[in-house]
Amino acid sequence: GQGRLWAAASTMKRILLILLSKALLTWSLLAQTNTVTTGRPLSLEEAYDRALATDQSIQIAFEEIQKNDLLPWSALTRLGPRITGNGGYSKPEHNLANFTGPILVETWRGDITVQQPLLDPTVLAAYRAGKLSAQAARLTRLYLARNVLFGVTRAYYDVLKKDRIVRVSRQTLALAQQQLDLAQNRFRSGEVTKTDVLRAQVTVERARRSLVTAENSLSLAQKTLSTMLNLPSPAGFIVLDPPPYPTDTPALDDLQQRAAARREDLRVAGLTIDQSRQHEREVRAQYWPRLVGQWSKQWLDPETFSSPNDFWQAGLALQR
Repeated sequence: GQGRLWAAASTMKRILLILLSKALLTWSLLAQTNTVTTGRPLSLEEAYDRALATDQSIQIAFEEIQKNDLLPWSALTRLGPRITGNGGYSKPEHNLANFTGPILVETWRGDITVQQPLLDPTVLAAYRAGKLSAQAARLTRLYLARNVLFGVTRAYYDVLKKDRIVRVSRQTLALAQQQLDLAQNRFRSGEVTKTDVLRAQVTVERARRSLVTAENSLSLAQKTLSTMLNLPSPAGFIVLDPPPYPTDTPALDDLQQRAAARREDLRVAGLTIDQSRQHEREVRAQYWPRLVGQWSKQWLDPETFSSPNDFWQAGLALQR
């Protein structure tokens, strides 16, 4: 009778130890998986806005737009008038003399010339090339913005994925620790051998190594995202789950047609071909003469017979 009581007490003791270890392990698991990271919530839309506002490549592309907008006006300046003015004053070093006595001759001279191009064959091609350059610059800015947003999206979802992996790794470690505790309790009661305990310890260490690797990957992904968004610290934000993406996607042929019609890089490539054609026309037009109107006027004091004062002339000229 005493042997049966002793066996029942031993069995009850093992059951209590197993229940206690399970309770402790469950509490530890909940404490690890429900840990809330401190920081400001960051949605995907906020990440988009911050990337568009702080990315330097987009800012540079905006400056390129302003520069290329001036190219058509630069082509029109070839038809603008050119005004040239000259002025002079001369005085002899020594006084001149005649039969009436010494005289002092001082001469004031001035002239102005206005050239007005009337026909320049290169203007139209240069103007069209400038318009194409301005349009290509705008498409390039959209293309850069699209690439930046794609990079932000990839980094954002990478952080979400690595965070889920860390949570799973913590649960795996907690379950491995539970199995180790059970193996140790069963080893103390004589149900298993030392080999089972060692095998459980190996499983725990492997799970701990996987958790450290996952946490390092998560830290790297957070730093990558914070660098893209110019955030001061990767620990200062918490990524939120984005809304579900609609699953009713169009057919593949429709998507291919949309991509061919809307992709900025393909459109820029087409505009580059048109620009090359306009530059070729501009070079060919340089071999044709230009028609220029010219008007000039001069002032001379004192005037002479060969160079009267208030004299002007006008004409047309062909220039190459």
